[in-house]
Amino acid sequence: MLLRLTGLYAFFMIFLQIMLGGFMPIWQNIFGPKATVNHEKLGLITYILVLSHPTFFLVGALLRKGLEGFYTTLVPQFITKNSFFY
Repeated sequence: MLLRLTGLYAFFMIFLQIMLGGFMPIWQNIFGPKATVNHEKLGLITYILVLSHPTFFLVGALLRKGLEGFYTTLVPQFITKNSFFY
């Protein structure tokens, strides 16, 4: 659940960053220099969320499957075409 929430919030925060950055002159006219400061703070939070999403994914694989499961999650497996049909 935490993995999905961090991914959802990270995606939403990236959207907010794009909207804030795209209309920054308007926001600066309304809020002044606080708009830039808040844009930078939201950028830091977004960066943390984006990095925590795959981190939670790998930690979940480590806890659920052990060290071998962690390794197979981290490194892609190259399987043959025939194994898709079983």
